[in-house]
Amino acid sequence: MYITTRAEIYILAINAYNINKVSEEVDILTYMRQNPFAYWAKANGAVLYDRYREGIYLYIDPAECFLVTKESAEWLDVIYMCQGGINFWGKIKPDNVRRINDISDCVAVVNNPNPADRLYLRTKPERNVVSKGKYYNGTLVHVTENKNGWAKVYICGEKGYMQSKYLAFGEEVLKLGQKPPIVTVSNSSGIDATVKDCPFNTGSNLGRYPNGTRFIAMGLTREWANVQTMDGLYTGYILLSYLSPELKYDK
Repeated sequence: MYITTRAEIYILAINAYNINKVSEEVDILTYMRQNPFAYWAKANGAVLYDRYREGIYLYIDPAECFLVTKESAEWLDVIYMCQGGINFWGKIKPDNVRRINDISDCVAVVNNPNPADRLYLRTKPERNVVSKGKYYNGTLVHVTENKNGWAKVYICGEKGYMQSKYLAFGEEVLKLGQKPPIVTVSNSSGIDATVKDCPFNTGSNLGRYPNGTRFIAMGLTREWANVQTMDGLYTGYILLSYLSPELKYDK
């Protein structure tokens, strides 16, 4: 059984943080650059444990990659970004783990030749279908399929398709220096900004953040920003009107 709702995953992540006292900034691209011995892998039937092996986080989907940061005969230390948009630090048994030699099968980075533009996330591998948002250069996406000019990806808890020609794959992933913009909660009413699990007011509340809280803005819809906390642990949606500097979908 795989836990897929964002609310369930947030509860797990909060509990995991309390157990492990995670202090690392989980910027996976930076980690990959600084730790060349880390590698991507997949596994069948793997269980992700907390880093002290005192409890189970969740079961890893066999189709999803994870980053191995340290290995021993009995355990692998990994960073697992599940499709709910949360980065988990944990441990798994090395049984049935297979190394992915070509990271193009796991991750890519948005790399639009026009840095002022953003890349559409589509509901289907077609240009004239509904957009789920536009994403900034430097945004890491997880790839589950790449064919016929389209990559099937998940990003910050959203699933969809991006045109492959606007993504960097393989070794190019580590060479790109551009990063998505940093935004700050700036609500004129002084009320904390609510992070939602989807870009709708009817979405579940994932947390409340006071003025001055900084986020990475990975992408935009017309009214919402798909953001990630600065430590890389959590993602969600905040109304654009609550953020500074002002970001616009059509610019």
